[in-house]
Amino acid sequence: NELIAEFIGRDPQRRIGIAGIDPLADSAEHDLESAMELGMSGITVSPALAGVHPTHSSAMKIYERCCEHSLPLIVTLPNPIPASSILDFARPVHWDEVARTYPQLKILFTQMGYPWIDELLVLAGKHKHVFAEVSGVATRPLQVYNALSTAWSLDVIDRLLFGSGFPMSTPQLAIESLYSVNVSIKGTPLPPIPRARVKDIVERDALAC
Repeated sequence: NELIAEFIGRDPQRRIGIAGIDPLADSAEHDLESAMELGMSGITVSPALAGVHPTHSSAMKIYERCCEHSLPLIVTLPNPIPASSILDFARPVHWDEVARTYPQLKILFTQMGYPWIDELLVLAGKHKHVFAEVSGVATRPLQVYNALSTAWSLDVIDRLLFGSGFPMSTPQLAIESLYSVNVSIKGTPLPPIPRARVKDIVERDALAC
C-alpha cells in the first residue's frame, strides 16, 4: 500500500489509490487505518486468494469500517486464477449477506463477477449499491453480448462501469470491443444491444457511482 501511495503521489490529479487488505491478517484493521492515512480512496479484497469467506467475522469488521468512512469496496479475482485459491469464496452470492448487513456499502466486482456473471447481475438487481466493471468480459465477443443482454433484461445495465483490464488490455481495445458487441449475433434473431446503452457504460461517471 505504501508503494501504491507513492505512485499515486506522483500524479494525484489523474491517479486514485485503492488499498489491498487481507481480512485474515493480524494487522488487517491497522492496515486499513494506515491506508486511510496514506490517502487511499477505497479498498480491495480477494476472498478466493486470501482464503477467506466473504462473511467471515474478520472481513465483516473491515466492511463496517468502510461504511463508517464511506470507502468503496472492490472485490477481485486474480487472473490467471492460482491453483491455491478457494474458488467458491469468489462467488457473488456470498455477498448477499454483506449487502443486507451493510446496505450503504458500495461494492464493485471486477470482470462482472466472472465466471458467475448471471449471479452477479441478480445480486446487483437486489442491492442498489452493487456495481460491476466490464474488464476482461468486454473483449470476449460472445460473452460480452450475453452479459450485456442479461444486464439489460434485468434492468441493471446502469450498474455496469467501464474497465479496460490494463495492462492485459487497453482502454481503446475494450471500448472498440464494447461498441462491436452486436457483431457476434449478426444474421441471428437475437436482439441487439442498443448502442446508447453501450455508450452509457463507456461514458458513465464511475467515480460518482
